Amino acid sequence: METLKFRLDPGDHDSVTRVLKAFFGLVCIAAAIVTVVIMSRAGQVTTGNAAATGFLLLFGAWLVLAGFGLTERYVIVSGDTITLKDRIHVPARILKAPDIREIAFSQLKMTFTLVSGEVLPLRLGAYYRENSLLLMEAVETFCELNGVTTRGIEPGRKE
Repeated sequence: METLKFRLDPGDHDSVTRVLKAFFGLVCIAAAIVTVVIMSRAGQVTTGNAAATGFLLLFGAWLVLAGFGLTERYVIVSGDTITLKDRIHVPARILKAPDIREIAFSQLKMTFTLVSGEVLPLRLGAYYRENSLLLMEAVETFCELNGVTTRGIEPGRKE
């Protein structure tokens, strides 16, 4: 089985977009720092100004992280492994076929039940339904090739 990567985020992730996100993130961080310095020297630090510059600083940090690809959400299906990165604050999780007891398919959601008893839900979202369908088909093929039990798929369906 060839390696297939499916993005769970809407938006572009090409190199130009990433560079622009990182650049504008650094601009936002610099603007927040300069604003804080200027306001503190002038004695104009108010709650509203602090909240606005705090937001600008956090937004800049988010853009820098997005520029480096650290906020990207994806699923990689290859050979006998599935790599899940569905939450930005959790590292990618590599699932081997022998470790998966069952995969349940439902509308815009897949649930991975591991042999250890852990249940990992994967919510696909409604942004790219075509991408969700392709991902589900790739995982279904993965299950067929590796003998993983599935639930929610009707055998021989035409849809």
